[in-house]
Amino acid sequence: MRRIGKRGEGQWKRISWDEALTELTGRIKGLRDAGTPEKFMFHYGRMKASHSKLIGMFLATYGTGTIGDHTSICEGAKWTGQELTWGTHYDNWDFDHAAYVLNFGSNIFEAHTNHIPTAHRLIARLAEHALKLVTFDVRLSNTAAKSTAWIPIRPGTDRAAVLALCQVIMAEDLYRGDGEEFLTFCKVTPDRNATLADKVAALKTHLAPFTPEWAEGITSVPAATLVRLAREFATIRPACVISYRGTVAHHHGADTERAVQMLAAITGAIDAPGTRCKAVGPKWKYPEGPRDKPETRKLKILDGLPGAAALPTHHVSHQVLQMIKDGRTGRPDVYLWYYYAPVYANGQVQESIDILKDESLLPFTVCVSPFYDESAALANMILPDTPYTERWSWEDGPSADQIAEYAIRQPVIAPLGEARDFADVCCDLADRLGFPLGFKNHEEFVRLSCDMTPVVKAAGGFEHMKAFGVTHDPADTPAYHSYRKILKAEASQADGVILDADTGVWWNWKKAGVASADEAETTSYARTKNGYKGLRGAGHRRHRSRWLQTRQAEQVGLFRAVLRDCRRQGVFGPAVIDAGARTWNDEGGRTHPHDLQGHHAQPVPHGQHQIPQRNLSRQPGLDQHRDGGKAWYRRRRCHPYPLRIRRGDHPCPGDPGDRAGRGRHLASLWPLGVRPLCLGPQGAGGS
Repeated sequence: MRRIGKRGEGQWKRISWDEALTELTGRIKGLRDAGTPEKFMFHYGRMKASHSKLIGMFLATYGTGTIGDHTSICEGAKWTGQELTWGTHYDNWDFDHAAYVLNFGSNIFEAHTNHIPTAHRLIARLAEHALKLVTFDVRLSNTAAKSTAWIPIRPGTDRAAVLALCQVIMAEDLYRGDGEEFLTFCKVTPDRNATLADKVAALKTHLAPFTPEWAEGITSVPAATLVRLAREFATIRPACVISYRGTVAHHHGADTERAVQMLAAITGAIDAPGTRCKAVGPKWKYPEGPRDKPETRKLKILDGLPGAAALPTHHVSHQVLQMIKDGRTGRPDVYLWYYYAPVYANGQVQESIDILKDESLLPFTVCVSPFYDESAALANMILPDTPYTERWSWEDGPSADQIAEYAIRQPVIAPLGEARDFADVCCDLADRLGFPLGFKNHEEFVRLSCDMTPVVKAAGGFEHMKAFGVTHDPADTPAYHSYRKILKAEASQADGVILDADTGVWWNWKKAGVASADEAETTSYARTKNGYKGLRGAGHRRHRSRWLQTRQAEQVGLFRAVLRDCRRQGVFGPAVIDAGARTWNDEGGRTHPHDLQGHHAQPVPHGQHQIPQRNLSRQPGLDQHRDGGKAWYRRRRCHPYPLRIRRGDHPCPGDPGDRAGRGRHLASLWPLGVRPLCLGPQGAGGS
């Protein structure tokens, strides 16, 4: 449909697909011919599997890199926490073999990215009384209701509970250490060659302040309950700890995820049967489209307003409309959204509506959706899409049984009305723009992929998949211990690979976009790493709160002041700079950057600049990690080890002492990359 009145008036004209695509082609072709393909913006809310590959291929061949996502209001904090700990994100929970599951904030029976396979296995194990499920949640969700035990907790305080569990486990020597490579490849102390005994002692000292009694005052969970759960989790085998947005979608969610991973690590509940495992998925081969793809160009509107995000690893796409309104970094001429609801996805609904209505800000908008919703009502053009029951695709999500499974989706019914799979529309647009993708539609793309993928081809290819829907390699066994890799000499001797002395990271300066080897030595690995922490919280829809915006300038100024001080002291590389660890109110008194007492509605904004540090010289595994176009070599199974810099004169637990009057100082080095909570005199939550 094509709008004929003003945006939002509900006046539409029904047009044919040919008319719609002719107009859209004309608009985006003009941008491409003018050398400004970046002015065509594509914004998706959910795009997975073969849809992601095919649509992404079209956009890359067209030449736009102005592609928004929704990760910053979804699981960006969880991803960042895992990347800083293990080098990659995406995990799987091996419920088939678990005897005990500790759940922090995952409503797995109602909502999860791998929902049906994981929920099916977990509920089956519960029904068989083969597993105990303990759920920390602020409300009695369906998952909490079906759990063996529900532990109510104040919102946003999960990290305190996790640290208390770790404290009990280490204090009572329940950790997994005897006869194992416990902490062998983790930099727990400043000395990267410290003995196991030194590391265990350092970790115990680090965790000593975080007692169950301390956590009770913050979380409302009784200390006796935390002690009991710690003993159960450390002694019942196999055990699995899981987490999701109920835990990580709060201030410092990435650090809470890192604490969760520490709990798993010290109990041996990592990458083994019945534990938290590195996700395993299929490795599809598929057509890659035209070889001569242009270098993509993009508007600088994906990473938030200046100062809003220190280092946006997974973009700050929830601020795209604000960036468009601001206009300083450009605006798209054509804004197309797919499986996305810009009106309701990002908070401040009325502001979003006003921006979408303003044709001076957005000259032409296109909504691709199966439904006429509040966002579609504000578009210039609506392209009816198919729901998942009416389209083809191959799937590439994590396999719940740790064996890569190859599956395809087939239409249950033909598309209703005039709906078309947007992947098919992209094939049509590519033909009209003069760069055919090499296949006529999504079904053909799926068929070619089945015939190109060895495992699927061996099973009988596309026809076999049509008949049976799924297959796997019969020779495959469940993949565990994936982080144990043998370091090959040629990896560290490859062209462009150097050792960063400060962090112990082998990294490729050429792939990181550094101009020369000399510049690489000056720049250092750590300064090429992106980590995301917004000044107003990570992964939550309150990011545009007017109250928080009033504190923005103060936080940016404080961050810059601390950063300048760090540079004067020669500290930058392997560091976590807590710009908001202590802020100052107008009267000169201290305020705390996050609220651990559960008053979640009005958190104080916080700024953090995260750079990981790893000791890799003794780790028998090397991994090439890519992020944001940059790449470096990193050994796996090493925890970040931050140097924390804070403002203020009140010592944190474990600090070497109160350095009153110095204003800013180096705090102690915290093991395993989990920043402890800095307590004020009354035990109020700080950073």
